[in-house]
Amino acid sequence: MIDEEDVPDGWRVMKINDVIDKAVNGGTPKRSNPEYWDGEIPWLSSSEVRGKYTTNHPEEYITKKGLDESSANIWPEGTVLVAMYGRGTIGRPAITNTTISGNQAICGLVPNTGIIFEDFLYYWLENIREILASKGRGATASQQNLNQSIITDTEIPVPSLEVQNSIVQTIEDQLNAVSALENMIGAVTSKMNEYEDSILAFLLSGEKDYTSEIVTDIRDESNIPPSWNLLTIEEVAEEIRTGGTPKKSEPKFWGGDLPWRGSKHFNLNTLELSDTQQFLTESGKEQSRVAKEGDVLIVCRGAHTGKVALVRNETAFNQDIKVIHCCNSVEPKFLAYYLTSLSDYFDAIKRGGTTKGIVTSDLAELEIPVPPIKEQKDIIGKFEGEKSQIDKCREDINAVENMLNEYRSSVLYYAFRGDLINSPINEGTVERGGKDSVELQNTLSHYGSGNK
Repeated sequence: MIDEEDVPDGWRVMKINDVIDKAVNGGTPKRSNPEYWDGEIPWLSSSEVRGKYTTNHPEEYITKKGLDESSANIWPEGTVLVAMYGRGTIGRPAITNTTISGNQAICGLVPNTGIIFEDFLYYWLENIREILASKGRGATASQQNLNQSIITDTEIPVPSLEVQNSIVQTIEDQLNAVSALENMIGAVTSKMNEYEDSILAFLLSGEKDYTSEIVTDIRDESNIPPSWNLLTIEEVAEEIRTGGTPKKSEPKFWGGDLPWRGSKHFNLNTLELSDTQQFLTESGKEQSRVAKEGDVLIVCRGAHTGKVALVRNETAFNQDIKVIHCCNSVEPKFLAYYLTSLSDYFDAIKRGGTTKGIVTSDLAELEIPVPPIKEQKDIIGKFEGEKSQIDKCREDINAVENMLNEYRSSVLYYAFRGDLINSPINEGTVERGGKDSVELQNTLSHYGSGNK
């Protein structure tokens, strides 16, 4: 229920059912009938209800026969769609910008344009999306479903069309300013990642000066200093072993004290492993593989192939991961950083069937440039010194991204209270923690200009 005290004078509190011409759910023609599919009518799934406007080119199309002989319907341009169920999708609105059809998980609201603009209705639904989703019915939180009645019985504050137009324009001015900053942050983040990669490439090639020309192939002996050796992983490793997964159906293997990890516990921009909620018993340990402090782990199969971690504390791991136990000629952290620089190479050498990966023999034969131990430690120190500055910039950027997400929500919240706020973003100020983030703006300027 909307609190009347929050509604400006001259506005009316109405139900969505009272501001639309009709509400129409979608439907799905029988999949078993080929005459219903691959036609000319665009057909949306609820997962494609995202962004302000629906796509004009969904993944699937139906035929006129499929439309006529099923519960599917056509929504006209300007219909406000609401996803009624689906994990991460429930409650999400979008406006159709063409005539389109869709499945039964979508409710289409055709606005009465004498009372409400589709943009105003869309932004209201976006504003209350989490509240609306919480009204879903189902056995569990992950199975919550909305229905047409829940949506159309939802209240909406309705000002005059003139005020609606003003509110929509203000919202879009504010959100466009946020989007511009988000685009800038995305570009700067890419620049920082490139900068980090280039520093590592310089150091691993034996260069002393970051302004030197980047060596394109540091696995070529002619491109490394004379005091370095070009060795295979097999030559610098005491062993390379693959992990394993004890049977999940055997309670005696699980619930012990030994952490057990999979590829999802590897992270970008760090060699640290994420915490796990799965632990093995002594019996489970015998069914898996254990990596000890100082070992290098690399994901060799699946979507995370090529991610690398350095083991800080003993852990077991699954069959998508291989462990490299280094011999005395190489610092584990040096090897780990080197492997992180080869993501494109690992993508190129993956092989196998449905799930491609790096086979042990290919990993063992991989050549790496190996400087003397002291120089390895110097390279690690120099890289981590630069990386710490980059990571600090990432923290600043993450803080601003969180602020922008909060600001997006506040724009909608205040707009529907009739408070057309002046955004500090429009004044060119990025604020964090109550003060101007000068350091962040310097970072954006530094990396955004291509400086290194």
